[in-house]
Amino acid sequence: MKSVHDALMGRVDKAVDEALAARAIQERSLLADEWAATVPMILMSAYEWLDDFPAVECETAVALAAPELTEPVKLAAVAGARALAWFESGHLAEAADAAATADGDARRLGFSQHFFAVDYLRVLAGLALEQRDLDTAEQLAEHALSLSERGRPAFEFLVLLDRARIWAARGLVRDALSTIEAARRVLAMTGSVLLARADELEALLRLSIGDLSTPVKLAAGLPAARHGLLLARVALAAGDDHAAHEQLQSLPPRELTPRQALIRQILLAAAAIGRDDPMTAGILGGVLESARHGRFLNTVVTTAPQVTRITCSPGAATVSSPV
Repeated sequence: MKSVHDALMGRVDKAVDEALAARAIQERSLLADEWAATVPMILMSAYEWLDDFPAVECETAVALAAPELTEPVKLAAVAGARALAWFESGHLAEAADAAATADGDARRLGFSQHFFAVDYLRVLAGLALEQRDLDTAEQLAEHALSLSERGRPAFEFLVLLDRARIWAARGLVRDALSTIEAARRVLAMTGSVLLARADELEALLRLSIGDLSTPVKLAAGLPAARHGLLLARVALAAGDDHAAHEQLQSLPPRELTPRQALIRQILLAAAAIGRDDPMTAGILGGVLESARHGRFLNTVVTTAPQVTRITCSPGAATVSSPV
């Protein structure tokens, strides 16, 4: 129960430690109880928040094998959490299939208005945003918010960040920044690692309106990959294409998620454009092929203005439209 409470409050590291301690007691004492089945559920969310996607997959298998978990939990909550991990890591096709299936099962079982629906609703909203269907994205995010804002601060915080991304895509940057501040207040005084996600999003929004100093400060608390990608964006915004290129080259592609690897590709293309690299056309072609294969659109449009100007220009319409 301590683990459940800490997870809901966004105290991720404590939630993981307590869940693993509970599991150890269970295994040592050979206890069988319904509450033991909550451990993989807690860990699925916590590991996703820590960007440990292989661990999410392991806990998914544990949850699905648990006889104590009911059909609605497995088909809606577990499937939704798995879909969210796939979406966040950048496996959009798998996420789309899993979220659509979870949505159908939740509706069939009468759980579409239950908290179990939050994760798959966030995935569906994120997928709509990625395809620039902003009305659908906002409707789904608002539904998820209505299910998460009653006593579940960590989930409310994350959905508010989803809303901020959607508003930013509409060009409402100031409103998006206000929403980020509202999200921070939800987890005030918790010291949650999730707050770094608000810092990252705020940094990107402030960078988009020409603020180069605040993003550098906000980058300090980010995990290594997110930190490196953000600093590369700052360097590009400052016109230092060589520094951006060096920063991106220091990020080992094999240690990046598919989403992060695509962002790295896009930023490398932006740096190549700025440096008049003769290989620019080939780099851009690789970006578009990766985006097309991964079903990314919003990511290509919003990551680097240098790339957006080329791929979304009238003369490039036949290249960019399949993305």
